[in-house]
Amino acid sequence: MALFPTRAPKSVTSDSAWIPAGLEAVADALEGNGDLGAATQELGRCTALEGAALGDVLDDLATTYRCRGGVCDEPPYEVVKTLATAWADASLRYFHAVSCEDPLTGLVTLAHVRTRISEIYRTASREGVTGPPDYAFLVVELNFQDSSASQLDRVLRMVDLSDLIRKVYTGAEPIGQLSA
Repeated sequence: MALFPTRAPKSVTSDSAWIPAGLEAVADALEGNGDLGAATQELGRCTALEGAALGDVLDDLATTYRCRGGVCDEPPYEVVKTLATAWADASLRYFHAVSCEDPLTGLVTLAHVRTRISEIYRTASREGVTGPPDYAFLVVELNFQDSSASQLDRVLRMVDLSDLIRKVYTGAEPIGQLSA
């Protein structure tokens, strides 16, 4: 995802109607030359990864509808919903990938746990110690194999467990989820 919006300026299509750059597939789908849902979804995903603001993308979609929509001047709810959902999903995937903490449970990611463990072992190695003498690893397992718990119940149990562990370990210890 771009740090700053990197959208190209608006372009002109061959039939002299102003179609914002990147919305050619949507314009084609409006004329019956493609899948509107797929084009809108791809537009939302790509513009989010480019760093475009959702409001700007929705304005461009409205412009495209005014130029090529024919029947209606504004995009219907389902089209706006598809675009906004794809944009939000792509944005969230990006932010979850760069974050070292799960926003729901507060548990750090597996990659962060690995990094912290590597730091501990490198420090011990520099000090000439074979293992980290001042550290202990605590593993807590929630067994869901025999459970008919829903996905929501599992997540809520993880949140409860995270809160409980944070009450016991109040320092800078990395507390993370090692598997899904």
